[in-house]
Amino acid sequence: APDGHMIVLPNAIAASQVTINLSTNYAPWPITITIRLSRDADIEAARKLALSVAAEVAGQASVVGCFLTKIDAAAITLELRFKAADAAGRDVVRSKMLMTLPARFAEAKVGSSGAELPAFS
Repeated sequence: APDGHMIVLPNAIAASQVTINLSTNYAPWPITITIRLSRDADIEAARKLALSVAAEVAGQASVVGCFLTKIDAAAITLELRFKAADAAGRDVVRSKMLMTLPARFAEAKVGSSGAELPAFS
């Protein structure tokens, strides 16, 4: 489920009974974009830029955060987490974010060091 819970519905129940969703709660669809930068990149500048792009594209209320998840000898990895308003718009928001982030990082010259440019996935 979008809120992180695993829902198990055995085939026998699905085939033999009517299932009604009585939930009035809506859980937005989570999206994560991985940002890989060179080791000497300004992590805080990259985080702030990613968060501002996410707020612009998805809306401030949808932004969960941008977290440092890995540091190795050559690179650092950030995870930008935000939520889509609905399941149908999830791919559209992710696609728009993947088009906007590289352009903004290039404009601001954040994370680019010579031959190694930021990577987004």
